[in-house]
Amino acid sequence: MTELPRGAAAVALGLATCLAGGCTSLGERIAQPHSARLYDVETLDQMESTIGVEPGRFRTPDGVTLAYGVVAPAMRGMTYTMSRGDGSMTFAIRLGEKAETVPTTGSVIFLHGWGLDASSMLPWALALSELGYQGVVADLRNHGHSSRAPAGFGTREAQDVAALVEHLQAEGRLPPPIYLFGVSYGAATALFAEPLLRDRVTGIVAMESYAAAGDGVRGFIAGAQADRDDGLRGSLMRAFARWRYDAPAVERGVRQAGQRLGLDLDAIDVRATLAGTATCTLLLHGAGDRYIPVAAARTLADASPLVRYRELPDENHLSLPLRIDWLARPLDAWLQQVANGECSQLRLPPDPLAEGGPSQFSASGMAPAANARSASPVPPGAGTASSRPTEAVTDEPQLPR
Repeated sequence: MTELPRGAAAVALGLATCLAGGCTSLGERIAQPHSARLYDVETLDQMESTIGVEPGRFRTPDGVTLAYGVVAPAMRGMTYTMSRGDGSMTFAIRLGEKAETVPTTGSVIFLHGWGLDASSMLPWALALSELGYQGVVADLRNHGHSSRAPAGFGTREAQDVAALVEHLQAEGRLPPPIYLFGVSYGAATALFAEPLLRDRVTGIVAMESYAAAGDGVRGFIAGAQADRDDGLRGSLMRAFARWRYDAPAVERGVRQAGQRLGLDLDAIDVRATLAGTATCTLLLHGAGDRYIPVAAARTLADASPLVRYRELPDENHLSLPLRIDWLARPLDAWLQQVANGECSQLRLPPDPLAEGGPSQFSASGMAPAANARSASPVPPGAGTASSRPTEAVTDEPQLPR
């Protein structure tokens, strides 16, 4: 079992630590994010080797070097098991011993959240590869192995992504149709990339995007400062951060970050861009999101007739991107409908975890299975490198509802 010392919850704790005095200034931390990995190095190396991730690097016309990995469509015998209990969420990934080719359904560009890197989207790329999608997981600028460059809170990153898509498409490495799939910061990036790629992209999935960059930053800071039961150190850091950075201090930090970047963060308006979209777009948001409040998502929901919005009552900013067990097959169906010219609402079965779970996704199964236990974790060290499960536990003892 591998604990997540650098998962999404740890990113929040890291920001709280920074707010409490671990960084030069709040404005600097906002302007120059540093990424963390969802997995430890050994687990990630094992996953990438078993999956056969093909690494690549691309230099954009603006001089930004992007690191990315390609996950080819194949049936690898993946099972993804999700459990929820005592306020925690646990997910486990198991891969089979052999990979079999499957017909190609399309290509998906996966874009990660603020403070993470491409590896956080690897489980999604793996799940959809089982269903025939060529996946590209990319490190956004300032994250992972991509180069440092002025952050754009989705705007400048969108230009990078558009250049990468054009490059890979020219090389014949993105079988059509092509989709963008982003989470949080990556979701905003995907939405900003649409005008640059509307002749190339068929559909967009955007999980928990902010409506305006300034509000997104404020929400993330508030979420990082919020009380939760994550141990004495975390509680003390959050309390000190609240004392040191009250509302006026946060506003100064937002202004200072904008000055460093040459941007007005409050003028980076996702809704205005989304209002002009020509691409069918699915917005997903957890009703319990404490980082990007659901009110922001609701302002995006009616931005365009081509927007489809689904609010998930039992999910939050940390849990929603983990729900591969429940969402993978419905999203596959939605992508195929969009490819056929139907911009429809996402159709979801009942949440398997509502009955206690665990819940499981497997390409060989027909639907998420409540109370499925066939992929229960094996003891550490059991099995071979190709068949051993990758398992992780969120380090968020209490995920807020």
